[in-house]
Amino acid sequence: MITFAIPCYNSNYIYLRHAIDSVLAQDCNQWKLIIVDGNKMPDSNLEKLVLSLKHGSVLYRYNEADKSMAGNWNFCFEVADTELVCLLHDDDFLSISYTREMLKLTKKKPSASAYFCSVNLINAQNKRAYALADCVKEVIKPKGELVVLAGDNGLASLLKGCYIYCPSLVYRKSMICNSPFDSNWSMVTDLKFYTETLLNGGNIVGTSDRLFNYRRHNNNQTAILTTDLQRFKEELSVYDSLMPILSNKKWNRSYYQAKYKIIIRFHLLFQLLRSLLKCDFHRVNKVLRLMWQSC
Repeated sequence: MITFAIPCYNSNYIYLRHAIDSVLAQDCNQWKLIIVDGNKMPDSNLEKLVLSLKHGSVLYRYNEADKSMAGNWNFCFEVADTELVCLLHDDDFLSISYTREMLKLTKKKPSASAYFCSVNLINAQNKRAYALADCVKEVIKPKGELVVLAGDNGLASLLKGCYIYCPSLVYRKSMICNSPFDSNWSMVTDLKFYTETLLNGGNIVGTSDRLFNYRRHNNNQTAILTTDLQRFKEELSVYDSLMPILSNKKWNRSYYQAKYKIIIRFHLLFQLLRSLLKCDFHRVNKVLRLMWQSC
């Protein structure tokens, strides 16, 4: 059984309904669905939406505590009563066989902390989307039907470029801490989870099957934090903080990626060129400072 928990905050109801419908349409009924209301005040429309579904496996819960992104994610784990949990984002949706195939994966590798799949990239109109960052991820991600990330090799692979799309993950609750996400971060919450999992001896397993539809649009968190450059500040901080730990563990491959930050520098260079083309010299100056910081 997988609990799909959808953390909601100022949700686009068209996208949200698509996400919910994709759970209801699964070709395997071994699931539960929880709509988590993370708004400052309870959103009565969310609760009405759940009641209108008249489905015993769909519940509404209001998060009264930490309403940061990480806080909402942690609350999802608190209210889920199954061993396996997927944090389905409110603007993405599942392929029809997601539950069935991911359950197969969890049985194949029962000791893993989390499981991920490949994704289809879509835009605001549900059309196939393509972006340079996603093309790079396709090139650098490990090849093969089954991917096992563990130890130095696994972490180095992720630091080379994080190719896991976090909402595609299924987490195994017994293998992770009660509050696995850190509310101090806005963008790298998932990267911190991956690094801490691998550093603590856990492993993450992935399949090349495309079982998830990940939406790229201008209002999602990734796009916003890329535009204001916050994501790069956080990524640089994480990579820098890892260096002494990796040095002590003698994880040389991961240390190399953390030290030279090749993927971050490449992305910053791309942002610099875009800013120059737009004659946005204020942003050019900010990007140059981050590029200097990465050295």
